Amino acid sequence: METKKPYWQRLFRNLRSRYRIVIMNDTTFEEKMSFSLTRLNVFITLSSLTVLLIFAGIALIVFTPVKDYLPGCNDINIKNRLQTQMLRIDSLENEIRMRDDLLNSIRKVFNDSIDQTAPAQPKQVKPSGDNNNAIPPSSNELAIRDVVEKGDKYTLSQNAAPNTIGARTAAGYLYLPPVKGTISQKFDAKEEHYAIDIVTKPNETVRATLDGTVIFATWNPSTGNVMAVQHYNNTVSIYKHNAVLFKKTGDFVKAGDAIAIVGNSGELTTGAHLHFELWEDGLAVNPEHFMVF
Repeated sequence: METKKPYWQRLFRNLRSRYRIVIMNDTTFEEKMSFSLTRLNVFITLSSLTVLLIFAGIALIVFTPVKDYLPGCNDINIKNRLQTQMLRIDSLENEIRMRDDLLNSIRKVFNDSIDQTAPAQPKQVKPSGDNNNAIPPSSNELAIRDVVEKGDKYTLSQNAAPNTIGARTAAGYLYLPPVKGTISQKFDAKEEHYAIDIVTKPNETVRATLDGTVIFATWNPSTGNVMAVQHYNNTVSIYKHNAVLFKKTGDFVKAGDAIAIVGNSGELTTGAHLHFELWEDGLAVNPEHFMVF
């Protein structure tokens, strides 16, 4: 009597049992094609096809634009580009706002919005005799005082003490170099490089070259953190690519005051340096003619 084999042996035998699939003509019973296979071969083939389809689907999602249409699978590059565009739009709005502040500052300094002929402290008319009988200031005098006081923030000093850096002396103005370092690119009007580029130590402090009023202090994508200072000798000094700005539009600075930190901000730069411009009466001049770096 044959003994009953264990279940796993019977299962393995069934998996290895061969079957034949025959394809024939239903009318003539002519055999067209036949396949010999086992259950194990069918299982292996189907499993391989399933795995292959899974990998093909993953590759289709990862390496083709199909993922852009699937929820939660947006391309990280698209997010980065959107974030960059948002930052640029914000920078443009900030630049427009600061440009408006610059124009208002220039109007207050150069236009007739401030009465330059009015005395800073109008004298009161006093009758002869007791000083307690002084006539109080009129409404016009009070209005002049108010205008002068509001304009002090943008009015440039005309009575600076002599023999100081940035003050008028017999020899003219004494300019203080904003930083000490090596000039990597000189002033060249033919190449439209109306400045000098100064390479210096990292985190070097940028100092005001003369006394004056900050008329521009902002950031833009091309030149990074930029500051412009209007001086009382019709000169404007400009400092570009700074890492940090210490002053804001309208601040009064003295020669030698720390106004920024040398940096590498903006797209038009290849390394940490100070881009320094000097303009006199609306014309660019070579800073090396006025100071030693």
